[in-house]
Amino acid sequence: MPAEASSINRNGREVAAPIDAAELLVLRAARVCDAPERTTLEAVRNPRDCAVAAGEFVDAVERLFRRSGTRAQLATEPLERYWRDVHCMGSHVALRLDVVGKAYGEHVLSSAVRRSGHSGDEERG
Repeated sequence: MPAEASSINRNGREVAAPIDAAELLVLRAARVCDAPERTTLEAVRNPRDCAVAAGEFVDAVERLFRRSGTRAQLATEPLERYWRDVHCMGSHVALRLDVVGKAYGEHVLSSAVRRSGHSGDEERG
């Protein structure tokens, strides 16, 4: 196998699993959106899942781009366009985990507190 084909194979192998995981998150989010009803957990988890998936896609394309050498930066190279598009998508406020993850975190924490029967305000002794 030529060195270039070996490098492509290795790079593809290294990003395949995170891309597959991101796809599963997006498919779950789509099923929730298509359902006639959804729970509060599903409603706050969907944006989080989409943000995590977007991050995985950005990381995967970034990894491929960095390993493709300077030629990949030419405007005529498809990977340059994919890199730009994915970074643009990943920077959208609706896909930023620091923004959308807050509602999920608050919901999970408040649910855990309710289940435990503690308000979290009691003094510790």
